[in-house]
Amino acid sequence: MIVAGIALTAALGGTAAALSGKDTVAHNDLKNNVVHSEEIKKQEVKSSDLADPEPFRRVGAAGEPAFSDGGDGDCQWLLTTSEIATNPPGFYKDPFDVVHLVGATANEDDAGGDGTCVSTDPGEIEDSIVFELPPGYRPENATIVGVANSLALVIGDEGVAIGGVVVPPGSVLAADGTQAILDGAQFRAASVGTEPIDLESLQRLSLESVRRLAAR
Repeated sequence: MIVAGIALTAALGGTAAALSGKDTVAHNDLKNNVVHSEEIKKQEVKSSDLADPEPFRRVGAAGEPAFSDGGDGDCQWLLTTSEIATNPPGFYKDPFDVVHLVGATANEDDAGGDGTCVSTDPGEIEDSIVFELPPGYRPENATIVGVANSLALVIGDEGVAIGGVVVPPGSVLAADGTQAILDGAQFRAASVGTEPIDLESLQRLSLESVRRLAAR
């Protein structure tokens, strides 16, 4: 009887796990893949039970991506496209790995380089780069986002050559070279489940075609 009791206690002790508090389950209380969708009743998990999205990361803030200067200081990107107080450019990633962009931005000439902010000049595509998204916040493939005549092009995890100039990974480019409205723009970050597209096998639009589309 004593031996049987000890064996039972040992068996239970080997499989049971103490939870961190009353009616709570921490992330390390369950093994991977032990709870499946069919084991969760309808409306049992509410949106309030999910992780909150991270705060907006504001472009130009301390520790965040800086505004581009055209590569040689001839193009200054600003916080807004008009005198109206719009959201400054920023971004965040939600719990589902979707990156959300916000804000409006425009540029003006600055004193460096050739002194003009004209991305259509040969070799000046850098003038259209607003900022660069950090790793983990980039799409798998270059993605067109934005609204109306303020489309933007977001480069993925690999730089691409445009007009003979290699544009860095994560670059957000204003399609018309002068302004971008990013409110409402979103895309899935490159991760497990996304795939690179074989761009060489596709018929592609030139940047000029994208600009014409943005100008409509």
